[in-house]
Amino acid sequence: MLSIAGFLYYRSIILMDDIFDNKKETSNFNVFLTINICQEETVKILSTFFETDSEFWEIWGKRKFEYVKAYKLDKQSHNISSFAEYEVLCDYKSSFGKIAIDALFVLTGKHYRNEYQNVLKSHKDFYVAFQILDDVSDYEEDYINQQFNISKNHLEKRVDDIESYSLGDQKKLLYLEGVAEELYLKAYEHIIRAFEFVRDYKAPRWKDELQRMQNTITINNLNINGYIRFNKYLKSKHIDRSSNGSGKIENSEVLHYLFEIQEEDGSWTDYFNDAGNSNVWTTSFVCYFLSHWYKSHFDLSKSKEFLLSNRYEEKNLWGYNSNWIPDADSTSFTILALHSLGTDFCEDELEEWFSFQNEDGGFCTYRNEKELLASLNTKEVNNVEGWLNSHFCVSAVAYLVFCQLGINNDKKRKLESFLIDKIEDLDEVPYWWTSRDYAISFLVLACCINMNKKIFNLCCNELNKKSNPVKDGAHNIFYVALCLLSRIKSKHIFNYDNLPDKLLSEILLNAQLENGSWRGNYSMRIPSPDILDPEKQIYGWKKDNKGTNIVLQDFNGVFTSVVSFVALENYKSSLNGR
Repeated sequence: MLSIAGFLYYRSIILMDDIFDNKKETSNFNVFLTINICQEETVKILSTFFETDSEFWEIWGKRKFEYVKAYKLDKQSHNISSFAEYEVLCDYKSSFGKIAIDALFVLTGKHYRNEYQNVLKSHKDFYVAFQILDDVSDYEEDYINQQFNISKNHLEKRVDDIESYSLGDQKKLLYLEGVAEELYLKAYEHIIRAFEFVRDYKAPRWKDELQRMQNTITINNLNINGYIRFNKYLKSKHIDRSSNGSGKIENSEVLHYLFEIQEEDGSWTDYFNDAGNSNVWTTSFVCYFLSHWYKSHFDLSKSKEFLLSNRYEEKNLWGYNSNWIPDADSTSFTILALHSLGTDFCEDELEEWFSFQNEDGGFCTYRNEKELLASLNTKEVNNVEGWLNSHFCVSAVAYLVFCQLGINNDKKRKLESFLIDKIEDLDEVPYWWTSRDYAISFLVLACCINMNKKIFNLCCNELNKKSNPVKDGAHNIFYVALCLLSRIKSKHIFNYDNLPDKLLSEILLNAQLENGSWRGNYSMRIPSPDILDPEKQIYGWKKDNKGTNIVLQDFNGVFTSVVSFVALENYKSSLNGR
């Protein structure tokens, strides 16, 4: 019955909020009637629990008074001059939630006063975080209704004469000026403090609610950072080499570009999707190709330190970025990068990584359904079977780890059996990538390190059967570079009939930009989490960076540039007999 009373009172508050937010002079009489009925029925139910002289009714009156004060504060925004006063507003606006806590406190005989106070504090911090997120998302609505909005308040302090900008431009500046990011960090601090107040209590449902809010803040913050970086990229100019008729581009220019866009912490950033930008996976990818396949003498110590500092919960696990849950592919590339940079791993240290291997021998991308659903944090997704399934592309890179680290065990043999089945099925396309060339190339490179003749011959035969590419045709440069590198590294072992290496190198050179880099390609795709077989279940992929069933571009060109550079360097070395 308490739950029913809570629902009825909640419903009345929502309807009252709608009236307060509505600037029209008249409101529907039926709405007022519904509010009155909901509140009357709420009081009837509560009266069966609390006598008329119960302390609860005194607290009830206090909470109603707080709600009225919240309404007045909301309409007199000039009275809110500090963030502390904003916190008071948030606390008052959440008086409904506090009534539920009050009721339970009184019903338990008021014996748990310390716990009661801590839960109220936790609730206040939760609601401050909630209100911050609400204000950022409701900027336009609050602007029109002339309600106080903390994001507008902060933007006015950051940008002079903000009212001279259109509403659309104000919303853009909210993100580009760093206001939204700053507020999300405040929200995150409050939600962490909300956790601290109830850390020692058995309140699983409340803690789940706090966790969902924390996940929401994290995702929103990742998207803000991603949006800012992506917007910065859109404003930058990429000069096509061919349009300027420039001559040979030196290697130093390619490397200058890569190290110019490197962050101060040693990381590289690329790709943008609902999880934000990738820094961990991208950094490990760059470090691996530069340190293992180019044998560079660059100082990558800061990059190595960055990767080591981004281990998930101090385990040998890594994610797409610093704030995302671990996945097999990011972990595989980071292990490869760190190993190439001098860090040794014994089998016992890889137990967490081994846990991504499924019963069929293949490696899944994510391993924990509950953890993945919590991170996606949306009611629209309740089936993530597709992302928990074994994936050809993820398994190919995992096999490279086995080969490079010299691990020969039953796990490797199970993986080899899985991979052979996938290679022999020519209709099998990588789950996360648009071409088989991705998986085939990494398997060839793996066998060049630690030979499996069957896998090697199957993959090289597939490369061998490819017809000569058309020099002036449209190409995915990322795949062209991977194919060239794998052919160069394997041609001293496999007798290719068809040797288009020179043509492949010319395709790469012709696509190179004047600043030494290569423009990003639409190579990676993101199927919906419930999709098991993208080729059979998805009939149209769109180029985008939000949502699922999309194809993404490495907008910074990091992936395409580093592989193209390394492939061309290996090609030149092969011409010189090295």
